[in-house]
Amino acid sequence: MNLTDVSLRQENFESNTYLSPQRLDALRDHIDHIGLTEEGKAYVMSVASSPPNRVVGTHRVCNLLCDVPIPRLGVVLQAESASGEYFFLLEMSRRRDVVAIFDQPQSVPLVITTKAGVKTPITYTPDFLIVFHDRVEIYEVRKDSKLETDCRERTQDWMLRNGKFHYLTAEEYFGTLGIQHFTVANSDISAVRADNLRLLASVRQVDDTARLCGLRERACAIVRDVDVIQMGEVLAQLRTADATALLQLIDQNVLHVDLDHCLLSLPHRVWVSADPTLPRLVSETSFRLEQALNERTSVPTSEVAAPRYLGELTIRYASCDLAKNLEASAQKRKSPRSERRYRQALREAHGDPRTLIPRWDLCGNRKDRFAPAHREVLLRVIDKTKGDPNLASRDNAYHAY
Repeated sequence: MNLTDVSLRQENFESNTYLSPQRLDALRDHIDHIGLTEEGKAYVMSVASSPPNRVVGTHRVCNLLCDVPIPRLGVVLQAESASGEYFFLLEMSRRRDVVAIFDQPQSVPLVITTKAGVKTPITYTPDFLIVFHDRVEIYEVRKDSKLETDCRERTQDWMLRNGKFHYLTAEEYFGTLGIQHFTVANSDISAVRADNLRLLASVRQVDDTARLCGLRERACAIVRDVDVIQMGEVLAQLRTADATALLQLIDQNVLHVDLDHCLLSLPHRVWVSADPTLPRLVSETSFRLEQALNERTSVPTSEVAAPRYLGELTIRYASCDLAKNLEASAQKRKSPRSERRYRQALREAHGDPRTLIPRWDLCGNRKDRFAPAHREVLLRVIDKTKGDPNLASRDNAYHAY
């Protein structure tokens, strides 16, 4: 039996209960191959065969309690923070590599150092234990203010490194079990992303039809024909206002959008691409381009990027280090020589990003390759023979000419 072989009906969800014997056997077979120590395997199986260690809200302070269903896994999990744990579970519910989630797993013994410098034994209950396809991880979700206070007052237990919070004592303990421990701040998942995740989760419940299948195929062809395109333009070409097919492709990671900064509930100005790195780049670059264009009363057509060139434009823009913390895809990353050339062009244009717009439409021969008299003869032959049933192919028409 597979761990995710459960019905999606609400009455079959497992709320605050441990796994059935069949699913326990499936979990035991799964964790035998993901590098846990014997103690780690015993801990995971103990968590899976026991109810949550505590009921959330016992010591809550101004927190919103909620039950979060994960239909794909057939469980309802506890959350005691609408802006932290709830958003975190929405993120996990979308991931396809998650095979099991347990809330409030069993407590473990830790020795911490208080802000007074006194070592004290405690029992620590993390928020979630998650079994992935190839690993097991423990997560603690906390408010930013609390994490910052702990890093300042309990430096032997807490640390901020490379923008991420680390509970050193817990990481050391779970590391001996072969389990990684992560601390997630509430600010790591924005409200915009959470709203998008809720919308993507809703399209999984839509019954698939031949019409939706056809729309998905056509949408893929439209997006892949260009580097990046707005969802509104795709819907216009599909001649539909229903974005369900596009949302399904995004949920399946076939197409990609910037989930952190764009609302899918307002899809017409959301950039979508088959390359996961481009939508966020385009969002930032297009904003800068709009600012540059608004500074002028009139702009010639040659200074406006054609939609099919926006992907190349954003990659050039990122290669000049103007899009901070963003990188183009490895397949399209520019050479050092090209980066130097783009930077020089920007300097000469006083930072105007329009100077990076590709001019590929100007390539090639733009003049007629034959004389006007020759053209007139050719047009007369076309008019005379285009309706001739004996000239059904271009080759036959060419030979007649």
